[in-house]
Amino acid sequence: MAPMKRVALMAGAAIVVGLVLLALLLGVWTVLFLLLLLLFAIYQKQEELLASLVCWAIGRIPQAYRWTMRSIRVCPNFAERSDPDAWSEIVVSNWTWHNPLGFDDGGVVTGPNFLLQIDELKFRMKLSSIKEAFTKHKSLDIDLLRIEGLRFNTSRNPRGALNLWQALALPDDDVNVKSIRSQANRYGGLHCEESEFGSAPEVVPLPPVSTAATRAAADYWRPEWGEKPIGSTSSDLESPLERHTTRSTRSHTKKPESQQPLLGEKAYVEEPIGDPRRRPRWGVPLRFDIRQLVLINVQLWVLDLITMDAHATSQRMHPDKKRIDVHTLNISRSRLEAGDARRSGSVDDVHGVYLGELVWVVVAEVIPLVLKRAATGRTAVLAAGFAMKDAAKRVGAKTVQAMHGAGHAIKEAVVHHRHRHRGNSEEDGCRLQVHLIGGQEVTRKGYAVNSHAWLELLTPAGDTISSARSEPQMWTKVPHWDENFELGPVGSVSEVLRVTLYHQKSRQVIGITHQPKETPERFIGEIVLPVSKFLIRDKVIAEGGEIVGWFPLTDPRGLRQGTPCSGQIKLGLRLTGMDKASLQEELTRINSSGTTCADFAILR
Repeated sequence: MAPMKRVALMAGAAIVVGLVLLALLLGVWTVLFLLLLLLFAIYQKQEELLASLVCWAIGRIPQAYRWTMRSIRVCPNFAERSDPDAWSEIVVSNWTWHNPLGFDDGGVVTGPNFLLQIDELKFRMKLSSIKEAFTKHKSLDIDLLRIEGLRFNTSRNPRGALNLWQALALPDDDVNVKSIRSQANRYGGLHCEESEFGSAPEVVPLPPVSTAATRAAADYWRPEWGEKPIGSTSSDLESPLERHTTRSTRSHTKKPESQQPLLGEKAYVEEPIGDPRRRPRWGVPLRFDIRQLVLINVQLWVLDLITMDAHATSQRMHPDKKRIDVHTLNISRSRLEAGDARRSGSVDDVHGVYLGELVWVVVAEVIPLVLKRAATGRTAVLAAGFAMKDAAKRVGAKTVQAMHGAGHAIKEAVVHHRHRHRGNSEEDGCRLQVHLIGGQEVTRKGYAVNSHAWLELLTPAGDTISSARSEPQMWTKVPHWDENFELGPVGSVSEVLRVTLYHQKSRQVIGITHQPKETPERFIGEIVLPVSKFLIRDKVIAEGGEIVGWFPLTDPRGLRQGTPCSGQIKLGLRLTGMDKASLQEELTRINSSGTTCADFAILR
């Protein structure tokens, strides 16, 4: 029996037993009266309860979207099955898609603090299409969708992050783990072990479906992606869309003749998460076949969507000066389906658009209509100016980094040589390979930085075993290093990797002034990871491959001294040359729960 069915049966049995006990204690008529009173209260609040249930469900998906709704009113028409002109109505009131948790922290919010807001959303539709939409991947049959008071707000916080991309939370293709820190510790009861290095983050593998890396390592496959070729892994499989537009020459598993599709038959397919051809669902896995869309009082804030970074001028502007307004707008079915043949059923003969596609069509329709208005003209001029400024900054940064690169390699080899732990030779022992990939939202005092990383392998007592320094990344909040380092020897799983990020003034980077050591005054943040934390055995991590994830910069030593800093660093980690038998013995000794795996994916 499935776990959910077992839980439902146990809950039902508990309710029945409770009612029997109440009937014995209070009497049958008293219990019936209380039940009727409860049902009446539920009936009175059914619209609010339904809205709360929907918001609760959307908050339980991996992206954990933050939705609130005041009510959902359903007005069924029981004649809709027999009468094609009979339609039911669903009215959603005061729907707000809030910014992600933590997005507005550390800065003054001058504009709306939401991503999407709708005063009233009215569907005239066939309620009978809801079941087929969930069970057979059909679309919701909607005659008229009327949206009143739509506000779509894209905004950047002082760290340069855009609320739209933060809310959608799409992982990188190569990521296979995630770091769980303060929120899980505070709200979920997760324990993060403390040491002299501070609180170590919990590193957990992602679900197999999450990214291209996890799907390839776990050989993950879903039925709606079509038939799986024999002898292939998910890393070399073509997309579902390609399989429906071109013939594959690979051999496939044979189905019984009764299950084989007829020649030319079309079927529902979808692209994996992260695939650029995946249609934007935005948390709603249903398609809407809308014959007519009517919008009233539309407001858009898209300046920050056009620019590449947060700018002080844009941050200080009043929101009304960046707003685009449209009083009424009518969009036909043909316009909604334009631009992508899949919307009109080219793949599975089902018409319909997803929520993300619906919003982008609205944005594309609104902007040309008001292109000559003052507010939009100001937005276009500002966006062009910011784009020129960002491009000039990137060119300058790349030039300085190229000039700095050659000298940096010689300096690292001569001055910042690796310190080896006494008693170990250069060739013997285990090595920790660190792939320093990049960063995001890396700021100091709210500004872009000239950041470089200082990597250290430390003993449990804090002594340095090995160290290295990365090249600097100039004038950016999103540094990209793509550098590889090897630290070691690693003698114990209790040893610690510490990656510290520092800022340098531009004249120090180009060599006008000299600063031989990193100073706490330029400290941005650090990542502290005991070796035992990233020894993970899971099907989503390829054998001998590296674990890849984003890790937040923290300040366990208090080096920031009140200076506001932020950022996350993307790392790839792998151990080479360690004896697995001795490693297993040590992990079993230090881990109270014990570790029973016989092999580790990141060892080779």
